[in-house]
Amino acid sequence: IVMVPDNSVVITVTGDILHKGDKKAVPVAVKFFGDLYRIVKEKVVTIYIVPGNHDKYRTEENKFLIPAYRTMGMNVEDKFNKEFFSTFWKYQDETYSVEKGSGYFELTNKVYEIFGVTNIQKRTYIKDTFGVDVVEVLEKKYCFVMLNTAWSCIDETDTRQLILGKFQIDEIKRQYHDLVDNLSDNGVELTLVLGHHPIGALLGKEEDSIFSEM
Repeated sequence: IVMVPDNSVVITVTGDILHKGDKKAVPVAVKFFGDLYRIVKEKVVTIYIVPGNHDKYRTEENKFLIPAYRTMGMNVEDKFNKEFFSTFWKYQDETYSVEKGSGYFELTNKVYEIFGVTNIQKRTYIKDTFGVDVVEVLEKKYCFVMLNTAWSCIDETDTRQLILGKFQIDEIKRQYHDLVDNLSDNGVELTLVLGHHPIGALLGKEEDSIFSEM
C-alpha cells in the first residue's frame, strides 16, 4: 500500500461538471465537492478547474456570435487579440453567469472556497476561466497552465473547429513569465497544461500556434 503524504495532492478538474449548462445541478455539484474535501482535505494542497463545453449555457447573443467568431477566425489573422477580449468576452462571461447562463462561476467560486483558495476575485485563472498559477508541493514548485478550449464550442461535432485565440495565448505567456521568471530558487519542477479538449480538436492554425508556444 502506498501512503499519500499530507499536503501532497493537487486536484485538477478538466470540465463538464454540469450537463448542457443546466444550473439546477449547481447545488448537487457543490455538495459533491464538499463531500470530497471532507474525505481528502489533509492530503490536498489546492484544486484547479477549467471549463468544458457543457459548463456553459449559450445565450441568444452567444448563439449568434460563435458562428461569426469562427468565420472571423478562418479568414482574419490574429483577429482574436486583446481588443477582441476586451470587447466581446463579456458575452462569454454571460454563458457562465447565474443570471443568463449555467451558474458555472457561482459553482467554481464555491468549490475554490471549499478547498481554501483565497483572493478568488484576484485570481485571473478563476475569473477569466484561463490563466496560470504556481503551487508549492513538498518543497517543489509546479506550474499549472489552464486553457479554456471550450469557449468557442457549439456542440459535440466541433472537432477541428475550436479557437483558443491570440488573446488567451498572449495572456497565458505574460502570466507564465511574470510568475516563473521571477522565482528566486530553482524554478518550477514541472509545468502542466490543463484543457477540456485535446489539442487536436482545435482549428488547424490554432493547434499549430499552441504547439509552437508550448
